[in-house]
Amino acid sequence: MFFGNIGEIDLENPSSYQKIFLTFDIDWASDEVLEYCIDIIEKANVKATWFVTHETPLLERLRANPNFELGIHPNFNPLLEGDFTYGKNYKEVLKHFLNIVPEAKSMRSHCLGISSRILQEAKNLGITHESNICIPAMAAGGGGYFEALY
Repeated sequence: MFFGNIGEIDLENPSSYQKIFLTFDIDWASDEVLEYCIDIIEKANVKATWFVTHETPLLERLRANPNFELGIHPNFNPLLEGDFTYGKNYKEVLKHFLNIVPEAKSMRSHCLGISSRILQEAKNLGITHESNICIPAMAAGGGGYFEALY
């Protein structure tokens, strides 16, 4: 079985998603914890997608590994509660996280918060894949289901 990155999924090519997808939400983890996890994945020499929440010097290490893909992990929860920490609307929230990972092609929202407006704006900003839904019964071979935005 081969490992893949979320951004490599092509819905027209079943072999692109008949793989194992390791994904990690870094969720403001300390650098010590994040480094420990990176060490394990690098030692295994497999592909992984890292959904990023914050700046850390370790982003450069992740970017340097060709097996790794960086995506964004936007948090719309503060916005829904009237807290504009990441922006005063969903467009600004997406841009906040894309400022951290401008090369991102994939995303997964906190609490799986998503809407058609958010998806359209993400697509407008260059996001091609989102990983918010996992419905094993719907996927070939019992794996996860990922929506491609292109």
